[in-house]
Amino acid sequence: MRPHEGSLYRLVKRVIDEWDPVDLLSHAPPDEYDPEIREITRRMTPSQTPEELAESIERVFVTYFGEAYEHPIEECLAVAQRLLSSMSKTYHDDCVT
Repeated sequence: MRPHEGSLYRLVKRVIDEWDPVDLLSHAPPDEYDPEIREITRRMTPSQTPEELAESIERVFVTYFGEAYEHPIEECLAVAQRLLSSMSKTYHDDCVT
């Protein structure tokens, strides 16, 4: 496991679950997006641009959900920006404390 992987996974889970891109969490188990979250977490790097991460997020959800996933790339970009901003803050806070 890479350093901070546990906290990164939790961060990605929180953001993806709040987004609920396929509207499943109201009637599915809370771990519904866990495979996608693991895949997104594996693909994330601190040097990634928001656009690169957005493309990864979109590919993951299209791969797992096909036509059930119908969000524009701009939505993925907003999620990517939120993830990278939170990731940067988390790593900074962990290094400072």
